Amino acid sequence: MFTKPVPARAPERTAPAMAPAFDIPPSADPNLAGTSPVGVRWADTTLVTAIGLAPARPVVRAHSAGGSAAVGGPDTAVDLNLLAAFRRSARVPLSIDLAVTEHRYCGAGSIAAAYSRSLGSLPVAAARQTTIVLRLPAVTAVPPRAPGATAAAVLGRAALVTRRLAALLAAHGVRTHIFDAAALTDHTEQLLGPPGAARRVFALTPATTPAHLRAVAADHAVAHTTALRLSGSAPHPRLDGLLGVTEVPRAGRALRAVPPGLDPLDDGADDALADLVPTDAVRATALPDLAADPISLADWRFLLGDDGVLIGAAHDGSAVTAPLISSPDHPASVIGDPRFIALLVYRCIGAGAAINLHSPQPHRWARLVDLVDDPGVLALGPARPGAAALTRVDLFDESSEDAEHWQIRLRRAVGDRAAGDWEAGPAPRTVIRGSRADPRIDLVVDGRPHRLTGAASEPERTLVAAL
Repeated sequence: MFTKPVPARAPERTAPAMAPAFDIPPSADPNLAGTSPVGVRWADTTLVTAIGLAPARPVVRAHSAGGSAAVGGPDTAVDLNLLAAFRRSARVPLSIDLAVTEHRYCGAGSIAAAYSRSLGSLPVAAARQTTIVLRLPAVTAVPPRAPGATAAAVLGRAALVTRRLAALLAAHGVRTHIFDAAALTDHTEQLLGPPGAARRVFALTPATTPAHLRAVAADHAVAHTTALRLSGSAPHPRLDGLLGVTEVPRAGRALRAVPPGLDPLDDGADDALADLVPTDAVRATALPDLAADPISLADWRFLLGDDGVLIGAAHDGSAVTAPLISSPDHPASVIGDPRFIALLVYRCIGAGAAINLHSPQPHRWARLVDLVDDPGVLALGPARPGAAALTRVDLFDESSEDAEHWQIRLRRAVGDRAAGDWEAGPAPRTVIRGSRADPRIDLVVDGRPHRLTGAASEPERTLVAAL
């Protein structure tokens, strides 16, 4: 039973001051050729770089109150012991942060509320961004035997260490993306949350358990970020952690119950907020030590990649999700009657999509567009993403004019790519077939079939029945 009261309105926090990010120049990064530059923040004595992590392939997951797990194949998770081993092998002292940001659902209107009802109390992450942040003391970013090192040598060491860690993770089945300056800046802004959002920060304590974090993941905050830091002596590391929660209380998007294993940092929240984002600030908040032996480090297991969109229920009753809109390289094909298609569209919106509709028969979509009544999440032609949207998605209507069952293709948009580029895109790696008149749903991801049963909350059924 969670007993800590939650205030009706969390205080808004001040964004931390930080130096601007910049790209390490080619003269300092001999491994740049053919790759993205390494973005860095540098102020006084700290260098900061970051690496984004994702699974190598789309992952179908089943969710229950006890947690989430891949269905029909292996899953990918971050191994803190691997990060601890990298610190021991590094020639320079550094701290490593693992930051995991999750959005359970997006928005605050009727579509979001209906989707949230279907998710129930399950710790599903429609979107999950996992980032490693490296902090190197600039005064020791080159070996001590090179006291006359120039700024280029210091930056070169930061680039080399970052690229070495990315290569190590890739060798363990993780898809990595080294952040350039623009990505580092964008990531910081995402962690700080939308304008007007309130932010609360909690310290993880020795009493914090995975169940406490799952409880936060199943609550109604806009987003939450778990940040663990390995620091101190490499042979005997120190581990501590923070949980940051982004809220819009006036819209009902707030953490409604705080698990007892979390310690609110009311007095030092602004300093703690700086620790959550990839800044060059030195940690000013004293946090409890967490157990950092190999067995304890293995207990902190964070899945990689979006859980995605709720599709249906497995034979054991667990909820099954698939990342339909998570990557432009993994488009999805959906075949079904108009109401089944509409339900998937509603759920994609609930999962954070701003959908651009492309159809040779726009009249068939007019009713759904009118019901959604928000060009920020669904529009014929370019949508104008609102504050709640996490990503732009192209929906292409590939149905014949008189077809009883429609066929659509969903693909995460890539920048300002024109609609005509769709034909040159990759073939769908996910195929879904279903009908609102038949509870059976066939889901195929990367050739692996999954037979599911349709499930929807009463509010979702009401939305679809209005078509």
